[in-house]
Amino acid sequence: MLPTLAQSLYQLQLIPEIISAVNLKLREHLSGTQPFFALAEVLTMYAHDIEELGQIARLFDVLLAREAVFSVYMFAQIVLQRSDELFETPADETDMLHFILSKLPRPLDIENLIANTVELFEKYPPEKLKSWRSISNNSVLKTARWQDQALNQTLEDGEMYFKKQIKELEWAERRKMVLQTAWKYRRPAGAIGVAFLVGLLSYMLRGTSGPSGYFGALWRQYWGYKGH
Repeated sequence: MLPTLAQSLYQLQLIPEIISAVNLKLREHLSGTQPFFALAEVLTMYAHDIEELGQIARLFDVLLAREAVFSVYMFAQIVLQRSDELFETPADETDMLHFILSKLPRPLDIENLIANTVELFEKYPPEKLKSWRSISNNSVLKTARWQDQALNQTLEDGEMYFKKQIKELEWAERRKMVLQTAWKYRRPAGAIGVAFLVGLLSYMLRGTSGPSGYFGALWRQYWGYKGH
């Protein structure tokens, strides 16, 4: 298990975008509510709130056979199916909306839910979602996106992806600290401020592979940052 829930929380951001693709009005109604209400169900594959063994077994059969991201789509479908109920609660009552969404509806028609989720997934695959780009390439959502990927992976591959995600989390935490510190010491500006920021970044990024992407290229080019 990863040391934090950060990656799982990133994955939940797919839910609002899926909802928006189908029902923009509902997405706007829920705009003040973060999708953290889905965390328990997605992490436990819905065993957190479903008590009937037959329903849990049926869901496990589907979720284990489908793509890893399918459980996220399933929660988005649950929200879409509750649109009438959700519209009855004012949009500014975010606490109430969060409470409603954190509990699965009862009764829950499992077979109808599965069929509707399959249709939703096929109509709006993750590659069409902008937020899909923010999901780590080392996340199981992407490393097991296609059947041949899962079939060809070894335990060593899984361990490698796991370690890479830990490194990504460490880098994200360091980046957050750098930005917070840079904001705190944003004045005085000018040459002294720039020199301080460069020194600060070099110190706080020690022991990491350093920044990546366009910023990383500039960083290495102009300051000779090598990482460790």
